[in-house]
Amino acid sequence: MRKILLLPALVLILCSYTWAITYWSDDFEDGNYNGWDTILNEGGSHTIETTTVHTGTYSLKLTGNSGQFHSIQNTGVTYEGKGERGNFTFWINYDSGNSRIILMQNETANIVLLTSSTTLQCQNGAFTIGTLSGGWDEVTVNIDETNLNTSYYLNGAISNACNHIIAGNITKIDISNINSASVYYYDDFTFKTSDESDTNPPVITALNCTSCNPPSGDTTPPFQTEDTTPTFNITTSETASCRIGVQDINYTAMSASRNCTTTGTTSHICTLSTQDLFTAVGENNLYISCIDSTGNEGNATDSSKSNSGAIRMEIMGATETNGVNSIQIGILASEIGGTATIYTSQRASARNLAGTQFSGIFDKMAINGNKRWLFNYVSQGETPISNLFNITPVIYVLQLQNKTNETITDLVGKMINTTW
Repeated sequence: MRKILLLPALVLILCSYTWAITYWSDDFEDGNYNGWDTILNEGGSHTIETTTVHTGTYSLKLTGNSGQFHSIQNTGVTYEGKGERGNFTFWINYDSGNSRIILMQNETANIVLLTSSTTLQCQNGAFTIGTLSGGWDEVTVNIDETNLNTSYYLNGAISNACNHIIAGNITKIDISNINSASVYYYDDFTFKTSDESDTNPPVITALNCTSCNPPSGDTTPPFQTEDTTPTFNITTSETASCRIGVQDINYTAMSASRNCTTTGTTSHICTLSTQDLFTAVGENNLYISCIDSTGNEGNATDSSKSNSGAIRMEIMGATETNGVNSIQIGILASEIGGTATIYTSQRASARNLAGTQFSGIFDKMAINGNKRWLFNYVSQGETPISNLFNITPVIYVLQLQNKTNETITDLVGKMINTTW
């Protein structure tokens, strides 16, 4: 078991790297749990495990109880914040039951993590951090003494649900099984401090619009695509969590509804959510914002802004095939969708009382009762049908050009619903 304990005075001299100074650690590699004392043993047990381990040869196993708790503590932890940032990390492997992990100041619980089956919770069960995998999961608690807050991560992904305020030093770690069926494994405990000079936010070092120029994608802006919710593969200079949106704001302000679908490492997959989809053809901008494990976000000159700056998009109008399909979707989603007769590539002609007339082949014609709706999408290189007009209340005509798929569907549905 490698146990490291450094005096705070030494930390002040050497603290020059992010999470560079280890106050305390235990990986059980000496084959025992020296330093872990039984506080309450109600029929449970704690043993050194050699089969289920995270790294090396050994881990710590806690099994069951016959009362309320089976608890052990390590009092070798001495974290004195003094305005620094602390990083507490351990690995947990869930087998069954419920457990509790407490970071304590003397006999007072400062930070309480609970597992209810596979659900990891904070603040004594008040909020959910995430779901345990049933294998080895990394749990991280970052303590910011300067700003009096604490952030929680599960497998590198930050949880915004918890808002516990830390007060005072950490002197103990307490681990408990809290029902008879509990079986948990623990490994690789570390308590480190950060370098307060680390104020650098994550940098986006590579960007690929996978929605553009498939299958290889596009790495050069402006990114051209017909996709109004484009997807990007990005790489960051350090482990980070990222979000994507259409406002130039930082990760925190962007909110969890814009989380990248894959994030928490240096490789991320980010898809613009439907709440932000592009509705206008032509130039649009999107933004990617990231935060690192020490809370640095934004860009080097403004922490309130995105990490990426404006990512220029060129949203293309729908192709002929997609435009026609979007018309069909709009008809089917309208009030007449269940009863209308729909024709494709249908020639139609009309003359009004003023003598104006049109004739052409329309992409779609919908008939419901004595009413007809004629729709045409003009794609690139196609000639529009001229002199179009409505004959109310029996014929309604809509011709569209240079529109997104979603806009076509929306306009078709709105026209039918306001005229049928």
